[in-house]
Amino acid sequence: MASVEFHREVNFPDSDLRAVQKDGVWCFKRGETYYPSVNEIVQRVPFNHPMEGELHEPLFPLENYDRSVENPERVREYAGLVGRTAHLNLQESLEDDYRSTHKRDDIKVQLLDPNTGTEAEVVSTLKDYYPDRFIFDDLAKQAQSDARDITSRVKDALCDLIDAETYAAAKMQVIRCEHAETTNFLNEEHKHGDAGYAGRIDLLLLHPDTEEVILVEIKTSKRVTNASKMQTVALHQLDSLDINSAVIVRAGRNDYRIHEADEWAERRLYNRFKAEAITLFQEIN
Repeated sequence: MASVEFHREVNFPDSDLRAVQKDGVWCFKRGETYYPSVNEIVQRVPFNHPMEGELHEPLFPLENYDRSVENPERVREYAGLVGRTAHLNLQESLEDDYRSTHKRDDIKVQLLDPNTGTEAEVVSTLKDYYPDRFIFDDLAKQAQSDARDITSRVKDALCDLIDAETYAAAKMQVIRCEHAETTNFLNEEHKHGDAGYAGRIDLLLLHPDTEEVILVEIKTSKRVTNASKMQTVALHQLDSLDINSAVIVRAGRNDYRIHEADEWAERRLYNRFKAEAITLFQEIN
């Protein structure tokens, strides 16, 4: 029976890839070659129908709120920061040698730029968005509280994915967290030269019973978009890894949903991604 340690050693050789920017494009560099990141590629794809998937309760609901007047950018920026903080919380809980530097002062600095408003103004906006819920006057304290709730829902989902009774048991099956040292050459014939791309995977899990390797992408948005699906499918195709299946875990404060990639048109999504990847690779090289 394959173990977590086996997959770590076999599928994750040392890599000389490093994250850089080239001509305004985030990519990974090996030697003199630049591999565009999955996110950069997906952002260039013009989706005809970008918004799909069932809705769930967002971090702060927008119903009955005049978004054209009442500073919705404050809520969007806050929700995005909470999502990033939840990712860091999860990484810190999974990797014993990882310690987040994302402290309360950093949260305030990121939220309170000149275009956002004062702490009191942002807190007031959040209270308007969620009038029936207690909101701390300390913005960083509120963000950390919401991030902890989301992190807990992600942990519940990880237990669900591998039938674990406790998070500690699920944690034992984590192969890698925030793994970025992977690259895929787009075809064996090298029809497009050495064209390829690189990506950062949120989480890889090993199912203890089936030995299935599961790629997990974590989203805190209220809807799974076609862009999110394409990103997950592209990471699933990384040929330096032996990944059996891919899912998106979409987590909110009070619930989570697991969206499985085999329910989507994976080949169509990947072919469209691949065409954009080749174009961007050639542009930056």
